[in-house]
Amino acid sequence: MNQLIESIIFTTDQKKGDELKSAIIKVLSGIHVIGVYTDMKELKLELTYVKDTLIFILLPDDCTDIAKFLESLRLKKRKIVCIIPARGEYADVLAAMNIPFTALPVTSGNLQIVIDKHVADDIIIEEKKLKVVDKSSDKGIKIREEYISLGVSIVLKTDKGSERCYLNNIESMKVDKPSKKVILYCRDGKEKTLKGKIGKLFQEHKCFGLEAINRSELINLRLVKRISIDRTIAYMEKKEYVIHNKQKDSFYKAWYLFWHGKIP
Repeated sequence: MNQLIESIIFTTDQKKGDELKSAIIKVLSGIHVIGVYTDMKELKLELTYVKDTLIFILLPDDCTDIAKFLESLRLKKRKIVCIIPARGEYADVLAAMNIPFTALPVTSGNLQIVIDKHVADDIIIEEKKLKVVDKSSDKGIKIREEYISLGVSIVLKTDKGSERCYLNNIESMKVDKPSKKVILYCRDGKEKTLKGKIGKLFQEHKCFGLEAINRSELINLRLVKRISIDRTIAYMEKKEYVIHNKQKDSFYKAWYLFWHGKIP
């Protein structure tokens, strides 16, 4: 089982903080919110017990000096994500300060993206150049170079033991019919044999954005750019997947919820 990301919310408005906590819990089950704090002394005391906790800072609507406000919190060595108003106030200032942020309303997609890029324990913030095996080339196997921002890693049990796999590099998991084993397919062309049944893998990893397109295959929602009008085809940047009729509605709802934070 993959460990949840522990988090704390700091805000100047208790009611809005409680609403943010409910929203985060609803859209992203991979995050556990310890509590909501409006008093800096209480927050500092809690942080003495939880060293690596992610801190969501809900910025006030009427803040005139974001830099000064954040400086007063003295959280420079902590992992923080600022939550800004829906209208996008403070986005330019935070971007210039290289501080991760996302806007209200929070969604599974925007939270996962900012966490993948900035604040996870096993993060690689800069993009890494990987040699990608392009098996769809008409000229046979072709090696090309492509930048992939690796992001958060999770632990998967393979036939070679426990291995860390980066979410942004995972494309799909599929049952190999002859062997009945589950194969993990990565964007860099690598394949790994996983331990466990596809159903159990789905239940354990759906909170990380892996969703079923049929009874024997899961694909990564963060890579799906769009879905056909009849909901039977999921389009990635350079590939498309057929969605079974029995899964098309549940897949569409999961994809929409991942990116928009609500059921269509």
